[in-house]
Amino acid sequence: RACCTLCFFLFVGLQLSSIARMPSCLELGGKMSKELNCIARISNLFAPESIDNDTITKGELKFTTDNIYGQPRITNNRIVFMVLSARNHSERRDAIRETWAEKADNVYFVLGQECPYPPNQRSHCLRCEVNETLRAPNSTYEILMLAEHNGLVAEQQHHHDLLFTPEADEYQRLPHKLKYALDFAVNGLPKVRWIIKADDDMFIRIKPTQQFLGTVWSDRPILIGGVWWDHDVQHRGKWAEYPEYNYPVYPPFPRGSQGYAVNRLIAEYVSAHKQDLFEYQGEDVSLGIWLDDSPRMRRSVLFRTSDRFVQNQDCANSSHLVIGHNLSPQMMRACSKTPVAEKTKTVAKKAKT
Repeated sequence: RACCTLCFFLFVGLQLSSIARMPSCLELGGKMSKELNCIARISNLFAPESIDNDTITKGELKFTTDNIYGQPRITNNRIVFMVLSARNHSERRDAIRETWAEKADNVYFVLGQECPYPPNQRSHCLRCEVNETLRAPNSTYEILMLAEHNGLVAEQQHHHDLLFTPEADEYQRLPHKLKYALDFAVNGLPKVRWIIKADDDMFIRIKPTQQFLGTVWSDRPILIGGVWWDHDVQHRGKWAEYPEYNYPVYPPFPRGSQGYAVNRLIAEYVSAHKQDLFEYQGEDVSLGIWLDDSPRMRRSVLFRTSDRFVQNQDCANSSHLVIGHNLSPQMMRACSKTPVAEKTKTVAKKAKT
């Protein structure tokens, strides 16, 4: 019992340092052979009965690939909220389910696949690419990934709100997550007319947002939210652009830290051309470039800046509908308890003005 209590805290610590949406390439390492059996026992707690835990063979995880996580639910709502998340962000997802998405059937979380390479064996902090000179078996990391996988299976079986892209869950695959979310909305949710893209560190007032978008009609492709105009292209740091884009400034693109909404026409365009659309350094700049690369879309897309989408964490202002960013689970819960968050009718009335 003492061994497993110690291993539990060790497991939690390692889980928190595993792959995140913005990985830091911290080493998970250390020689932990004595603790592996305990950690394996703890990982069983996350496994549904239908999952066979005896899957670690020759240093590789073996998962079934047919419906591995189960199907997400299908909503009949005309507006959906696509929340880009990370595999190990279950605490954030739970906070969202307990607060602004409580009882909602039109909120989905978009995740990727596990990266088979530990952070300390990757060639780049933001990509799931192995550095062959550092490659080595790592049974501790494999057990962590198995526990994470089993936890996600259980999470999907309970909530049915997870979408899994076929690509690795890494920062530089965010454009692929956006493609996948829009494609799912078009081909999996035929009644959807609006898609709100958000991150799992945001707070959203669902009913007022739905009512606000219900007053917006256009026969043209339209994007509503924070919009960047004439933003300089970055060549260094986390947002350094790929050489495939060789212009000094970006076309108009949404400011992801505020969230944004696109109508079905934009989603249909991305879905129809998803195989040909190059994935640039970020999902939001990628969307702007995709729309600008098409002469037809460039002429017809309406970019509408709205102060209902903010990044100042101000959930006390009733006119704010989508509120970013960097809100912790504790901050989300605090936002849900404010009197303003409960005054749906007042907020909705202001949203229509």
